[in-house]
This record gives sequence, structure tokens and C-alpha cells, in this order.
Amino acid sequence: MVWVGLSLMSGCIHPPPPWEPNPNLRLVISKANEEGCEIYSPVWGDGKIYYILGPWLTNNRDTVEIRTVNEGGKGDRKICSLYLPRGPQGFLDISPDLSRLLTWADIDYRVKFYIIDTSGITVESLQTDIQCGYNGTRCGKARFNSTGEKIFFSIDSLLVSIDIASGTVETLAVIPDGLKDVDPVDTGAVVGEGIGVGGEGFYYLDLSDYTMEYLSGLTNATSPRINPSYTSLLVHSDAGLEETVGGGIGLYDMVSKESFIVDARPYEWSASTRDASWSPNGQSVVFACGRYDGGGYSPCNELWIFDNIVEEISK
Repeated sequence: MVWVGLSLMSGCIHPPPPWEPNPNLRLVISKANEEGCEIYSPVWGDGKIYYILGPWLTNNRDTVEIRTVNEGGKGDRKICSLYLPRGPQGFLDISPDLSRLLTWADIDYRVKFYIIDTSGITVESLQTDIQCGYNGTRCGKARFNSTGEKIFFSIDSLLVSIDIASGTVETLAVIPDGLKDVDPVDTGAVVGEGIGVGGEGFYYLDLSDYTMEYLSGLTNATSPRINPSYTSLLVHSDAGLEETVGGGIGLYDMVSKESFIVDARPYEWSASTRDASWSPNGQSVVFACGRYDGGGYSPCNELWIFDNIVEEISK
């Protein structure tokens, strides 16, 4: 039943039921009392969440903190600080064995990868000759491959892999210019966030024959991530809801082309969801969000978990 104002039932006036968040939502940590900061790109490790904490209202985040917190909300601490100029490249990935984190920056228009031990003991860097930002060159997000030995990365119209041990760069495929949001597995990659051969939206690039399949109904997704257990299932952030734009988390089946929008608002008036990322078992997601303050821009300064979000498909 859709409530619009008051409804009449049996001659009585009934107010609409009070809004309540989904019971599977739980707060991990809030930085709402720390002025001027925002949470970016959480990833889920072995019982812990890793995330970037940096200033808000700017893409030029410069120095940020890589932090970790237990998924129950205890033990929040800084792992390290990194200089990430000229964002928005401050996105984290976590290795398949959950032992290392990955991010990158362009330093003097050259891509530099950072590989961070999740304990915070070591921070390794891999400086490359890959140009980014020079003469309009665009780069995408960095992801580990399934063994954790290589990095998937997009440079303009190329999808490449970088061998971590040697630094060797190998071209995997040519992708339409503008499709920069790359989430790969060893057999293929989801690319998108631009205008391509089939219209604005996302595509699945099969690395066995280099064909691209348009993923219909996925035009308004942000940062899709492939499920680690069910590789045909995607999660994405900032999905529109009828009640409020951007308060949902999207689930998308790449086989059936079915799209599901789950109301993930922790508050009736919430900021847009950001950077939804799967749990290691592929059942739940962690994401950044916050309370809408009515002032136009509301920072995502909280971490939330949506437990068993895959079960929402069957409801």
C-alpha cells in the first residue's frame, strides 16, 4: 500500500506508518562529530573494515588516512597516511587473501600504486611510467586480480594488467573511450560510467574473446562491484528510490538482466550511498552514508553494513 497524506479505512482516518530503516542495517562507525571529514571506499576484510578518511567538499584530498575498524564498530585506528593528490583516485581494493590493500595516485602525471599490508606494518609503492592527467589522459580504479599478483587498471581506451613483482604492463583489451569504472575478474570486467557503443551505462567485457555485452537497465549505477561468490551479481551505489534519489543500493544480475533497488537509507533523510562493497562471503555489503542536513551537500561520514542483502532479491 502506498500512503499519500491520510487514508480512510472503515470511516477512520489513519496516519501513514512511521518510517523505519531496514532491520538488517547496522552502524559500524560515525565520524559525524569530526568536522570536515568524509569516508571513502570501504572494503571488507577478515572481520574488519578498511576505509579512507579525508576532507570533504573537494576532490583534491591530498593527505588522507587509511584506517581500519572491527565490523562490530570497535578498534577504529589509523593504519597509515598517504599523499593522494588530484583525486578522485582515492579508492581502495583488498587482495583475495584479505592481507593487502591497494590504491593509487598520480604523482607528477605518473601513476604510482600503493600496496599496504592490512596490519599497517609495511607500505610498498610501485612507480610506473603510466601517464595520467597529462593532455587529458584518464585513468580508472585499480583492482587486484584473483591471485593478488597483478593489478587491473584502465588507461583511456586500454584495460591493462600490471605485474606487481616486476612492474611489467600488459594490455588486455581495448575498451570504448569514456568507460572508466572497471571491476575485473580473471575472465572479464565490468566497464562503464560513460557513453559507449550501446548508450550510456555499463558493459561486460569478456576477456576470452573481447566481446562487449551491454548491461541494460544499469545506466544509473555508480561503482559496480562483482560479487566474490556469485560472479554474475553486481552491487552498486547511489541507486535511485521513488522516495529520495540516491538512497538505495542496487543489485543487478548480469545473466537475467534483472535490477533490484534496496532501500538502504539509515535515516529517513539520508545522504546518497557511496562505494558499496561486498563481504568476503558475498552475502552482505558495507557502504558509506550519512544524515542529510538539508544544506544541499551532506557528507558521507558514517560506515554502515547491510547484512544479508542478497536475500532482499527474493522478497
